[in-house]
Amino acid sequence: MRNLTTLVLLSSLVVAGWISPSPLSAGSADVVVNEVFYLGDSTTDWVELRNGGTTTVDLSSWWICSRFSYRQLSTLPLLAGADLILAPGEILAVGTGIDLDANSADFGLYTSSTFSSAAAMVDFVQWGSGSGIGRSQVAATAGLWSQMGPGSFDFVPLAPAGQSLNLRLNGSGGLTLAEEFLNQPPTLGTPNTGAVATETTRVGDLKARW
Repeated sequence: MRNLTTLVLLSSLVVAGWISPSPLSAGSADVVVNEVFYLGDSTTDWVELRNGGTTTVDLSSWWICSRFSYRQLSTLPLLAGADLILAPGEILAVGTGIDLDANSADFGLYTSSTFSSAAAMVDFVQWGSGSGIGRSQVAATAGLWSQMGPGSFDFVPLAPAGQSLNLRLNGSGGLTLAEEFLNQPPTLGTPNTGAVATETTRVGDLKARW
C-alpha cells in the first residue's frame, strides 16, 4: 500500500488535473503488467500479469491492447499459470497474439473492450518513445502512467536483444513510472529479479517530474 506521503502527492496531482483517480474495484486495480517480452513476433511475444492485492480476480473477460491491436485474454494461449482466475500473489503469462512493436509501442490491460475509456484500463506501459503512442493519453487520464507535458509521456528504454521489460516494484497497481521497470533476461512465470523500487523512490520520482 502507498504511504501517506504518496497519497498526498497523488491527491495534489488529481486536483491539478494531471491525473484522474481510477474507478476500478480494489481487486481489479491490484492486477499489474509484470513483464512484457516484445522482441519476437505475434507467435512468440508474451505478457506476464501479477495480482499484487489480497483479492482473487477473474480475468477471463479482460482484454489487452497494443497500438490499437487487441485480443481478449480468454482467446490467448496460457504460458504460465493454471487459468485466468488470479489469486493474490499469483502470476500468469499469455502469448499476446499481437506482434508487439520492438521499436516503439504501448501495452494496456483492460476489464472490457472499451479501449478509449480510462475507467476500463487497469494497467499500462509504453516503451521506445516519449511521444503519445496508442492509448498513452487514456493511461494518463486514468492515473496509471506519467505524462511529461502536452502530448509527451514517460517511456521505458528499449530492451536489448534477448531481454524483456520487467516491473520491479512490489505491491499493487496505480500510477507507474518508467523507473519502475528494468530490462533484463526474461523470468517467464516466476517473480522478477533485480532492484526493487521503494515507496520513497516513487515519491521522489514524482516530485522530480512535477
